[in-house]
Amino acid sequence: MIQCIDGKKFRDMFVSGANNLQNNKDLVDKLNVFPVPDGDTGTNMSLTISYAIKELAKVQNDNVTDIGKALSKGSLMGARGNSGVILSQIIRGIAKSVEGKENLNVIDLANAFKNGSDTAYKAVIKPIEGTILTVVRESGEYAENIAQEDMDMIEFLELVVEKANESLNKTPELLKALKEAGVVDSGGKGLVLIYEGMLSSLKGNNIELVEGGISSDTNVSVEQNISTEDIKYQYCTEFILETDKISDVQMRDKMLKYGDSLVVVGDDGIIKVHVHTNTPGDVLQEALAFGQLLTIKIERNYQKRLLRNSINNFITTFLFCIIFYLYKKRTTFRIRSLFLKIFLQYFRLPS
Repeated sequence: MIQCIDGKKFRDMFVSGANNLQNNKDLVDKLNVFPVPDGDTGTNMSLTISYAIKELAKVQNDNVTDIGKALSKGSLMGARGNSGVILSQIIRGIAKSVEGKENLNVIDLANAFKNGSDTAYKAVIKPIEGTILTVVRESGEYAENIAQEDMDMIEFLELVVEKANESLNKTPELLKALKEAGVVDSGGKGLVLIYEGMLSSLKGNNIELVEGGISSDTNVSVEQNISTEDIKYQYCTEFILETDKISDVQMRDKMLKYGDSLVVVGDDGIIKVHVHTNTPGDVLQEALAFGQLLTIKIERNYQKRLLRNSINNFITTFLFCIIFYLYKKRTTFRIRSLFLKIFLQYFRLPS
């Protein structure tokens, strides 16, 4: 019977959960039909949590607070896509909840899961049920309801995982796109994989990272089953802004006019923004008024014409390389501004 865990086991559980997700990212990719059927949810969540684990590797002790802070920082800096940013906030909420604790009991874990849910919901401007948000909320609420101090932690986590799977299996009833495709929510599946990996570690079986992942026989053809005609915003746009001039709440208000799937989070002088938009150039210009962009990622949402996609990707990469080269060489402000203007103007062109 396990009634509490120390920092080392907490670390092992998170690594096991991360490995389970990364091993099964192809399966999660295949389930991705919402909000955009671009088949990258598993990849984005996997990249996000891999950054968290890399940051965790820098922590040379088993202090619960230090472990939580590393996971939170790494996942935020590495967050990719809508699902990745939401996952980073779930991890952030869990980390905040366990700060200052030497060991964690069932009550502590339950509060951490619930705080992960609360933090994720606060980050999303328009929460949509039938997604990862539903799975984390329902399992977090259930965890708090059943938690007792003298409860066996394995039994507790088994029940939470069971509830998370139950919630996941109901997502098609909440989202039409899932029901039409005959799949469960991809982000929710990714979260369940993390929880299952944590449970496996708690039982003494740490899941190891499998090179190349685990092949999946799940057959979901997104291109055949999902219509992309209703995709309103063409560009998935993400950036990290270093600033002391604006808060994440103020930035959120400024980004509302540009598109949907907006998630804005801030921590220690940086703000992470994810938005689907038709004018990524305008989004970046707005952000540049308040500080320095540490990272930028712009991708077309579900591109149908591969040749044009390749050309767009080549132009994007080429312009990025020129801009970064000019910055590295400390060329004149006028020349750097010219190429930045060309880059931004390119992304104002209609798709």
